Amino acid sequence: TLCGTNIGNRGLTEIGKLRSVKILNIADTKISGDLSEISGMVNLEWLVASGLTQSDESANTLAPLTNLSHLTISGTTISDKAVQAILKKKTDIGLDR
Repeated sequence: TLCGTNIGNRGLTEIGKLRSVKILNIADTKISGDLSEISGMVNLEWLVASGLTQSDESANTLAPLTNLSHLTISGTTISDKAVQAILKKKTDIGLDR
């Protein structure tokens, strides 16, 4: 877990190279934006991204993560519209908001 650490987008780029990670907790870190750094984490099943400043583009970034079955985004800046887009693309996802 990286929860509450000072990791930012540069560090997330390196973490995004770890293809075998199944659970990633980046809550309350300095990561922001669209989370494109993790778009290649094909085995990721659960992403905890609470408390982040994220763009609505996160909905597009998460779509290719075919194994993602649970997403925790409480306290983020993702709009309701983007959340609906995530749910439309990933109909079987468990969502904590």
